[in-house]
Formats: sequence, structure tokens, C-alpha cells
Amino acid sequence: GVDAVASEQPVASARLRALFRLDEAPPTSAPEAHGDTVDGYHWHGFLQEAHLLADGLIGRAAELEKLKGWLKGRRGCADDEARIGWVPGAPGVGKSQLMARIAADLDNGNALATEQVRDTAVYYHRFRAGDARNSTRHFLRLLRAALDTWPRLAAAAPAGEAGADEGEALVRDVRARLEAIATLEPANAQAPPPRLVVLLDGLDELARYDASITGLLHRLAVPGTVW
Repeated sequence: GVDAVASEQPVASARLRALFRLDEAPPTSAPEAHGDTVDGYHWHGFLQEAHLLADGLIGRAAELEKLKGWLKGRRGCADDEARIGWVPGAPGVGKSQLMARIAADLDNGNALATEQVRDTAVYYHRFRAGDARNSTRHFLRLLRAALDTWPRLAAAAPAGEAGADEGEALVRDVRARLEAIATLEPANAQAPPPRLVVLLDGLDELARYDASITGLLHRLAVPGTVW
């Protein structure tokens, strides 16, 4: 706070370190042992962060209404239906908090990994300079990990390519899963078909290293998905 920095008694520091286990090595987890993680990162990590970041959003009611209105009822199934929406704005105007609010509102407790039929599945990825996940490869692998936890999709999607963790093979592997979404049946005759909403934030943070990302999104925006 506003007070001057002061050193603590050794016994107090020792108790603090013991309380928060600061001297213990963090547990290690091999990505191969958990299909929903990539290099130690969980596919749901950005959604969890979104719930925290969204609390800092003040106002923006008009922008939220416009974005949610665009998403409402949009299934991404018709050929003439736009499946990609862009949210432009200069740095610092609040796009990240706006996207986090949308992601948090759409997320419903990691329901991708449940057996229940769900209307909308959500994946959220935030590109940030300095973050190990700020790469096209990590985005694709984490998206694939998310899709693999959707039981109904896993049953409908074709078997993936062996060792498809790089380049064009990885793109094909992810796209094959996305294409299977359009084959999923609705929960009942009155229900809409399932859809996947992919929310991406900070594309400019990635585009400076990989300008192909925008073209890739157009390749991945297949029927049954909204971006």
C-alpha cells in the first residue's frame, strides 16, 4: 500500500512460506496422461480466466447487446450465413474485457465434458505476447483437446491422424473434428442443432508473428461453428 517497505521477522516469513507451500516444487503432469491438456495447459484455462477478467467490465451495455444479438440464434449452418464476426478497436479500449464477458456468459461450467446434450459449446482463446500459448499451434492443439472432451462429437468425428501435431496435418485434424459438428442431431425435434462458438481475443498479438491466422480462421469456419 502506501506504507514504506519493511522487512519481516524470520519466523513470520517462515510461517508464510509454509502456509502457501512456497518452497515445494509444483506437481508435474505429463500432457500424454491427460487428453484435455497441452504442454501442461488445460483447454479450459482461458475460460476460467475470463470469469475473473469479466468482473472488471464497467458499462459497455450497448456493445454487449450488439454482440449477443449477433450470436443469438446464429447456428452457422446456412451457406449464406456469416460465421465470422470481427470486433475491431484500438489497444486499450476494453476489447479484452468485453470478450471475457461474452465468454463468461456463454460458458456454463465446462459442459463440453459432460454427457448432457448442450445447445452451445464454447471455446475461448486469448492471444497475449509473452504467453506460451500465443501461437497458432497451441491454439489448434488446445481447441482439439476441447473438442475431444465433447462426448457426442467424439463419437461422430473421424479418427485423427497419427502424430498430427504440426503444420497442415494439425489443421486437417482439427478441421475434420469441426466438420463433424454439422452432423450432430439436435436434442429433440424442437431444439436447434448443436453449435460451437469460438471466441478469440488479441489476434493482433499473434498476427505480428503469424499473419496467416486470419486466412486459417476462414478455413476453420465450417458449418456448425460461429467465430
